Amino acid sequence: MKKIVVIVLALSAVLFAEAKVKGNTGFGSTLVESTESGVEFGGAYLFADVSGENEYVSAGGKIYYRWSSFEKLEELGQKLDLKKAYLKVRPSGSDIFEIAGGKLYSYYLPGNFFQLSEIYTGASRWGKTGLGAKGKITGFEFGASLPLSESYLAFQNEWGLNAALVYDFSTIKNFIPLKLGASFIFDRALQKDESYKNDFSSTVNLYYTSKVRGFVSNFNAAVSFSYNAEPFVASSIFKNVSNYKRTELKKANFLSLNLKSNFGKVAFTLEGEAGHSVEGSMIPLYAGSQINLPVIGGLSFKPKIFYYAALDSSDSEKSRQTVELYPRLWFTYEKWTFAAGYDFAFKQADKELWNFEWKVPVLVEYKF
Repeated sequence: MKKIVVIVLALSAVLFAEAKVKGNTGFGSTLVESTESGVEFGGAYLFADVSGENEYVSAGGKIYYRWSSFEKLEELGQKLDLKKAYLKVRPSGSDIFEIAGGKLYSYYLPGNFFQLSEIYTGASRWGKTGLGAKGKITGFEFGASLPLSESYLAFQNEWGLNAALVYDFSTIKNFIPLKLGASFIFDRALQKDESYKNDFSSTVNLYYTSKVRGFVSNFNAAVSFSYNAEPFVASSIFKNVSNYKRTELKKANFLSLNLKSNFGKVAFTLEGEAGHSVEGSMIPLYAGSQINLPVIGGLSFKPKIFYYAALDSSDSEKSRQTVELYPRLWFTYEKWTFAAGYDFAFKQADKELWNFEWKVPVLVEYKF
């Protein structure tokens, strides 16, 4: 996979000599945060996210350089992280057919990206890392992908095949702007006893985009059902609840909702998931909301609120919840963005004990 990433970056530099390029770069930091040992510096990062396209090719990459703390400015305290590097080729110069390759090129069902939490719901992202292709014809969108592991040995032990199909009803004259989609994820992995375990997950969704303009505008809604997929609160990356390691929580059937709309100059976002584990008695829950309130000029107030829960319906002693509040000030001037806020959460450690956690993040970003 590392060789694929290098090839992608080299081809991008050649192909984009005359392409339309855009991106953003900047600096972010958690100035201070609460920890078990007290108040500490929470780390910092530099980032660059660049993409470009012409009618035949699209490519992009995102890179982070991170520091864990000022006291650890050594090799282990720093990390260069290539988040994504992809190349998409359209041989006919249109989106009738496209081939993609690289890291995190991200093909997913329409409307199934949670913007606030920056995740894809359920099994909706059917093209991630490796190779993929998709096409369009008379209202239908379809595609398949072959996930590739980081090493040849890993690919020998585990492989998969993904597919998706979407129909756009707006291609029918005088019909509502609605899309119906389904994605299918198949994985086959070698177990310790040298037998293979097959795993299948899928997501079905409806995505509606309103074309009505007025006081209520830019209305988008997506509703989906995920089968045998990982819910957000089970993610080991985000660790939003303290019992996210529960084995039976990793596979669940759940509904997801994603709403966005403008009410005059106020922008509103709501997203969430609710379901039940395939095995056991776990109930994963997530809800997040944000309101963008313009104050004056380029200054806005953007408060966010989140609720996470992994509840055990047969044993309340094992249930865990988290409530997070994140008020932020957001200032934009021409191509610059400045943001700062106070992010605090109440996380349940056991049935009777709740821990108070907080941090102060800042962001400086430049778009070009």
